[in-house]
Amino acid sequence: MKHAEADRKNWPKYLSLVLMAYRSRVYTSTGNTAFDSMLGRKILLCKESTTEENDVEALLVRTNEIRPIRNYQEKQIEIQNNSQNTINERIPIGTTVYLKCEGLLRKLKPKFEGPYKIINRPKEGIIKRKMR
Repeated sequence: MKHAEADRKNWPKYLSLVLMAYRSRVYTSTGNTAFDSMLGRKILLCKESTTEENDVEALLVRTNEIRPIRNYQEKQIEIQNNSQNTINERIPIGTTVYLKCEGLLRKLKPKFEGPYKIINRPKEGIIKRKMR
């Protein structure tokens, strides 16, 4: 605190240190630190950090913990991509297509507009069309 008082313009520089000191203090009413109450685990201070020998082992353990999570995420991405109503096929130039009207439609308004003829494809996902 005294460093922040001495250098009032740069007090945000010391804010993280003050917050760490506040959150690592054990409160007598709860018997826990604020960090422990918020996150449900003990705070790891610099003096309690692991040695270099344990770092490799801890890294391997953490990698083995993360691997199933990553596999699950990849599966979920695949499921999400398959559930979308899109086709990844290239439509040949010269094909006649109809475009689906998005949003709320009035009772007698058609769900598709067109027909359009594909005349050019300058970039992936962009199609130039011509009214037939």
